[in-house]
Amino acid sequence: MLAFTGWQNVVVAALVHPQGDPSLLDAATGAPKFAAEDLLTNWPAFFGQHSAHLGWVFGAVAGVSLYFYRYGAWRSGSALLIRMAVWSMLVFLAGPVLLSNVPFFQHHGGFRLTPPRGDSWSNILAA
Repeated sequence: MLAFTGWQNVVVAALVHPQGDPSLLDAATGAPKFAAEDLLTNWPAFFGQHSAHLGWVFGAVAGVSLYFYRYGAWRSGSALLIRMAVWSMLVFLAGPVLLSNVPFFQHHGGFRLTPPRGDSWSNILAA
């Protein structure tokens, strides 16, 4: 949909940026040492590796969650599990993923605690 309307490059440029220094030059050649396309991004690798399936996966999760929320199947403590999972994902996307796009954090390697390790701290914070 975004590619059809011409907004895909705008959205990708606003939300995705490389984690590293693409301006580092090779002393021998004067060319960039690392191409920006080869660096890790502020999104988990899963999103890049399985991008063709993300639409139906997120749609299915949203549909099942809405169904169970509407018809009351999240009772007797089971709502706690879905709330923990949803808030965990939201804090992860808001923290290490989206806050890494703020210019201040971009110049300092992103909104990370211990790069290049994982950002599971945000999931724990939300739970």
